[in-house]
Amino acid sequence: MDLQELQARICAQEDREAIRETIARMNWLSDAGDAAGHAALYTEDAAYDVGAFGVFHGREELRKFFEQVYASFRLREHRTANLLIELRGERASTRCYWQAHLIFQTRALISSGKYEDEWVKQNGRWLCAARKAPITYLSPLEEGWARTPFLDLSKEMG
Repeated sequence: MDLQELQARICAQEDREAIRETIARMNWLSDAGDAAGHAALYTEDAAYDVGAFGVFHGREELRKFFEQVYASFRLREHRTANLLIELRGERASTRCYWQAHLIFQTRALISSGKYEDEWVKQNGRWLCAARKAPITYLSPLEEGWARTPFLDLSKEMG
């Protein structure tokens, strides 16, 4: 392996780590209720598809959506796992599973799904340009996802 190949491999690892850290930061900012900080990790024209909850476009719309979600759940703890990263120069795609433990009003909930993201490197920073977050289940913890695979909260969230 020559120096140029080694530099390319190091750059690729740095890009992967930056994306991995950004996904973790999204979880932490969400759990802390920092809608502006969370939205800042997306491109200005980002699209976020949350299935039954809607599709949101641009940072400002994302920030408002995040604020609504944060106000609706008094506890949010997110986890991501099995992250796959495909680099393509200044663009990348990622896929991973997510799980969230939530409290909605007085109900403990557990939720899970997948993140399917498109990334772009802008000014040396990796930002999410598009996210699909299909929900596999959103269930009351006491019942579990086998009995209640998807609890419809749309009427209660407003």
